[in-house]
Amino acid sequence: MLILGLIVGWRLPWDRYFALEGITVEGGERINTAQVERLTGVHPPVSLWAIHTQQLRQKLLSVPWIKEAQVTKVYPHWLHISLQEREPYGIIALGPGQYRWVDQEGYLLESLNYPPPEPFISGVSIVETPRGARIAETGAREILRDFYRLDGRRLAGWRELRWQGNSILLISRRGWQALLPSSELSAHLSLLSRVLVALKADRAKPRRIDLRFSGEVTLGK
Repeated sequence: MLILGLIVGWRLPWDRYFALEGITVEGGERINTAQVERLTGVHPPVSLWAIHTQQLRQKLLSVPWIKEAQVTKVYPHWLHISLQEREPYGIIALGPGQYRWVDQEGYLLESLNYPPPEPFISGVSIVETPRGARIAETGAREILRDFYRLDGRRLAGWRELRWQGNSILLISRRGWQALLPSSELSAHLSLLSRVLVALKADRAKPRRIDLRFSGEVTLGK
C-alpha cells in the first residue's frame, strides 16, 4: 500500500506538468483545431502521456477527404497534427443529375450542384471502405487516372466515359461514340485519332466507331 501511494503521488504532478494546452494543425484547408478535437475526442487539459498518437491517426484517416495524417507530441504541452488532404481529380456520375468529385485513388469527395464542366465517368460501382466510399472496380480506377491525365485538348472533346467492364464507351461532345478496350487507354485513343483522320479523308461520318477487337474497325450509324 505504501509503495502504491508513493507511485500515485509521484505521477500526479507530472500528469499536470504535461497537460495539453492546445493542438496545432498543419496542411488542412477543410479542418480546423475545433474539428480535430471533435473528431479525435482529445481536449485540453488531458495529459500528453494519456494520448495514443496511432489511435488518433486512425480516427483522422477515417475521414474520407484526409489522405494522410501524422500526429506528434510536442512536449511539454502541445499536440501537432500534419494532414494531407485528398484533392479533386475527376468527376463520376452516380445517377441522373448526381455528380461527385473523386480523388486520384477513386475516393468520393464533394457533390457537384451543377452539370459538370468537365467530362465525367459513369457506370462504376461504389463500395464502402474504412477510408470512405470508393470506386469499387480496380480497372475503373485505372481508367479514371488515365482519362484525366490526357492533355486538355484531347480531354475537352469528350462529354462522358461510360465504364462497361472489359470495354469503355466514349461519348463525344458532338454526339458520336467510340467503343474501346478498357486497357491501354492512351494507345487506343491514338489509334482512334488515326481512324478519324482516315474517315475525314473519305468524308465518312459514322455515329459509332468500335475498336474493341485487335486489327478490326467497325463503323456504325
